[in-house]
Amino acid sequence: MKDDFWFLTIFQDPLLTLIALILFSTIWIIIPKEPGGHGGDVQNSGAKVQREINKLTTQIREKQKRVEWLRARLVTLKNLLNKDRNSAKANRGQVRPFSAETEQLKDLIRKEKDKLRELNERLIEAEKVRKISKEVKKLRREIDRTKMKISENKKMLVSLRVDLKKAEERAAQSKTLAAKRVQEIEKLKRLISIVRKDIEKYGRERHQIQRMVKKLPGIAPYSKRAMEGKKRLYFEVSENKVTIINQDNYEVEVFHTVNGGRIVTAAKLTRKESVGDAIKRFCQKDSLFQKKLSRYNPEKHGVVFIVRSDSFDAFIKAREIAWKRGYVVGWKPMDGPIYVTSDGGGGELPGRRP
Repeated sequence: MKDDFWFLTIFQDPLLTLIALILFSTIWIIIPKEPGGHGGDVQNSGAKVQREINKLTTQIREKQKRVEWLRARLVTLKNLLNKDRNSAKANRGQVRPFSAETEQLKDLIRKEKDKLRELNERLIEAEKVRKISKEVKKLRREIDRTKMKISENKKMLVSLRVDLKKAEERAAQSKTLAAKRVQEIEKLKRLISIVRKDIEKYGRERHQIQRMVKKLPGIAPYSKRAMEGKKRLYFEVSENKVTIINQDNYEVEVFHTVNGGRIVTAAKLTRKESVGDAIKRFCQKDSLFQKKLSRYNPEKHGVVFIVRSDSFDAFIKAREIAWKRGYVVGWKPMDGPIYVTSDGGGGELPGRRP
């Protein structure tokens, strides 16, 4: 009786008890899959894909341990089976039950291997999804940067369009202004041409007048040759008045200077106010101008006028009076101050600053 129920002794061992429960029970591990068969949509977040990979890795590790354990137990059962075959009389009836149990264990190992293979395939797909997710993230970052650049370029384009519009407006204004400047330049060129013609005309007339003036007695500018052998009587014609040049009518400022390598004494003459005879006055015989001329001999004296640019008419009148009295007349056009220097022979020569 004891030999007939020897296999019940396996339940006395906890490990054998677990194997028996596996053999005599149907224990299936159902591993859920994500819809789509490839780990979900490509655009799932990286965190979700990483969690799936971690879960599959844990399941694969557990299945591998389980398969190893089943293989070890199968070896143990085979050893027991071989041992029992050596005792044919006592164990002939128990060989078949252990053979069936062995086949069930092999079938369970095959199923576990199939599930392990399936988990490995899912793990490979999950790794692909993770790589694709990383690429998608990278592409999204590139897209965001490209969008930012496009936005910046749009702003720059708007700014450039505004600047271009302003530049076009300035160019149009400059073009209009340039056209006006060209017209003004053309007008100026015409005016310059007219002025040049007038200058040439006046130049020719001036030369003619100068030649005519040189032929007139006493009209040429002052020269020593005209007054050679004569003492000079000096008058200033300014503000259409004739003034005798002497200390009574002028303020005298004496100073020393170098002229021709020699130190000479000079004086600056400044006409006093309210002196001199106007045209109507010096045309009268009792005027200071004519009294001065009547006191001197025209054979021994000559008249020299310092003529200002505002008093040429008065000079013409005064010169006619001097001519009528028989004087040789010379003149010096001058607008600056009058300076008197010694000529080395005791005479005084009114003129510009030495």
